[in-house]
Amino acid sequence: MELDVIQTALGGQRAVYNGVRVKTIPKPLRLFNKNRSYAFRGTVYLAPNILNGGPDEAVRTLRHEYGHTRQYARLGFCRYLFGIFLPSMTHTPREHYYSQKWEVTADAFGDVDRAGTGEAHLPGAEKDGEDYLRHLERRLDSRRQR
Repeated sequence: MELDVIQTALGGQRAVYNGVRVKTIPKPLRLFNKNRSYAFRGTVYLAPNILNGGPDEAVRTLRHEYGHTRQYARLGFCRYLFGIFLPSMTHTPREHYYSQKWEVTADAFGDVDRAGTGEAHLPGAEKDGEDYLRHLERRLDSRRQR
């Protein structure tokens, strides 16, 4: 099922995964984001080379980006932009990338299993990610109460 969604999106046709739109990254943005898949405003954008890492990695990427759409739904535009999207797009180095506090909850929400891939989460990363997400949500709630 997931590979069908990926291939449909890469073919330029309308694709949906768990109720979320899936598209190929528009050409003008490919240079800006170094041709990496991402999620923004509730839509998943796949890199045109997503299948180069093999079908299992492509499915993990789709699920991970779907997880980011769940973060967006919980946090709203501003908190997602500054707390998730920008750190994700600008973080270097790429080592232990999926253990970063803004990435690990995307894996959890997308039901991504990285065991045995060389990208398994570092000890404590899941808790750090949950704490970070709650922190972003609390900041949102405290501003609403003012």
